[in-house]
Amino acid sequence: MQLDCRPANLDDERELEQIGRLLIADEIATYGGAEGRTPEATRIELSSTRYWDVRSHVAVDESGDVVAFAQLLLPQAENLDQVMVVLYVHPDRRGQRIGGRFVDHLLPHIREAGRPVVVGWPVLPPDQDDAPGARLCTRIGLTRRSVAAIRACPLPIPEEVAAELQAEVDGKLGDYRIELWTGRIPDEHIEAFCVLQRQLDADDPREEYEDEPSNYSPERLRVAEERMFAGGKNRILAVAFAPDGAIVGMSEIIYSTVPGTTFAHQEDTVVMPGHRGHRLGLGLKLATHRRASEVAPHLKVLITYNSHINDQMIGINERLGYRLIAREGAFQGRLDG
Repeated sequence: MQLDCRPANLDDERELEQIGRLLIADEIATYGGAEGRTPEATRIELSSTRYWDVRSHVAVDESGDVVAFAQLLLPQAENLDQVMVVLYVHPDRRGQRIGGRFVDHLLPHIREAGRPVVVGWPVLPPDQDDAPGARLCTRIGLTRRSVAAIRACPLPIPEEVAAELQAEVDGKLGDYRIELWTGRIPDEHIEAFCVLQRQLDADDPREEYEDEPSNYSPERLRVAEERMFAGGKNRILAVAFAPDGAIVGMSEIIYSTVPGTTFAHQEDTVVMPGHRGHRLGLGLKLATHRRASEVAPHLKVLITYNSHINDQMIGINERLGYRLIAREGAFQGRLDG
């Protein structure tokens, strides 16, 4: 099979359409749902920002079809010694040694980045460690440093389950309150969200994975917001307020408004250490999930990633209806040779 491996052309609408279709096929195979994509939304998703240098590559077969896609992600604010690699092979073309040939193309570009540490995140089956992506990581000298569990939750949550969980939350909430927002974080609360994001990084179990925590600033959060909105996405935020009015927790769902979307990511959830024990984590997640079914009824499933040793968050997720569908390995190391 002839295979043309090269940097992606983000000015070519046909190529963007093909990359989008490949990503949709991968999401359906992994999650059972997909995000709708327009060429412009895909272009924005693959564009660099002041915090990330994004370098995209494609593998094209003899028919001119994009059969594999990869990104080299170079952080620009921290972890300046690392290059992160994300690689997808179209589900219909797996088992044809495309991944290995594509990696051979990527290796010189990874080395040219001038960063000694390489990171990859292959998807693994729920119950075994062997997978094509893991073998490719091992082949170039990376070792597995941590594992995240990928869980899916069908929507809507059954009302009897939601009502029971809400009663439990209400019984523990006391003088705390939870508000629901959509869209942009209000200016007066942006600093509080920087604090929450830093706490989230501090709480995340890393096992043997080595990195520097992100330095969240109002500007950084705004850049991420603008990118999200420009790509046709919106967010649901549940925000926890302490009795003194301070923001002490949040949970977030980011979803696409592009037609064809059937799933979304349940993203960050965090409660500040001094305010735990009031069922805020459960209450925040429950609030976002119920609101998602109201404002985005096209969503049929939510996906979340958690460290496989984060028992507390896994317990909350399973009570909401999440079930394990796959895992993600974090592989890290220096290239062989």
